[in-house]
Amino acid sequence: MAILRKEKWATNIPAAFMLAAAAAIWLISDRPALAVDPVCDDPSARNWKYPITNPEPAERQAIMDLIHRYYWALDEKNASAIVEMFTRDAEYQVCSGGGGLKREKSDDPEQLENYFKGLFLKLDDAQSRIRHFESNTLLNIVDPNAPETVEAKSAMLAVIQRADNEVPTLDYAAVLRAVFVKENGAWKFKMLTLITDEPKVMTRAR
Repeated sequence: MAILRKEKWATNIPAAFMLAAAAAIWLISDRPALAVDPVCDDPSARNWKYPITNPEPAERQAIMDLIHRYYWALDEKNASAIVEMFTRDAEYQVCSGGGGLKREKSDDPEQLENYFKGLFLKLDDAQSRIRHFESNTLLNIVDPNAPETVEAKSAMLAVIQRADNEVPTLDYAAVLRAVFVKENGAWKFKMLTLITDEPKVMTRAR
């Protein structure tokens, strides 16, 4: 059963693109997923005014480590590890078309874990692997009086390695926006929003 979308501009990934490391999606076209609202919720967008305020170096490194752990968990299809990186009341959503369409949204940890497990099973059935590449990540303390809340945005690419291809192909580009909070000394996702650039695709996996 074919469940991968037909790429409109699939191409071999140049070596330069492999310098990043980011969030993961598998996409299909012309089929609704878990449609919610016509507009993507992105309350953090209005806060990106420059200059930004970076966290202290040790805190910045801890947040970047969390981002990279998240992408590795996606690559390794580890749903339980992903959910542990979120607060219990975290909001997760996926949008397309640069934020014009909201596709999927969850604020329940158990629902989110089951959702990822289902997506990873589909990847296994298709004998495909996805890698995620992140770059140009910015971190910002919006309120100096609340340094334990940090917002982030990153550029990202996702590639698919199919069983019948020798090299991976580019699948999509996106922006990842997130809000992090510190709980019991550890940074976690309070919000994660993935916004794909292409308007006519639906998310199939993160």
